[in-house]
Amino acid sequence: MAYSYALNVIRQRNANGRTAFAGVSRSFAVTRGTATEILSSLGLGDDLDFINSDEDVCSVQVNAQKILEAKIDPKHQIVNGQELGFGNINLQSELEGLLEVQKDLRASSRATVFLELN
Repeated sequence: MAYSYALNVIRQRNANGRTAFAGVSRSFAVTRGTATEILSSLGLGDDLDFINSDEDVCSVQVNAQKILEAKIDPKHQIVNGQELGFGNINLQSELEGLLEVQKDLRASSRATVFLELN
């Protein structure tokens, strides 16, 4: 079965006296190997293991600070000093998606992030 892996940034705000939430889902991998490599470089490998260990779990909250503080270089396929991509696999678009997640997080100090398996 094929899955896609995404990071969903949920922002909270107050609107007209109500608490409102807005989510932006950023896909970053379509294979388990790519997801493992990227999330491990972010220090989120345990979260992926958790979501993969239970077929009833499709989403888990992750440490947004680890994503926010990550050093991501899509052109050279480096995350936190670790070169990614085995063989000739190009992960530039996936890593550019992570930069978008960082932008989303910077836009809201009260944002939370969920790893999703779709």
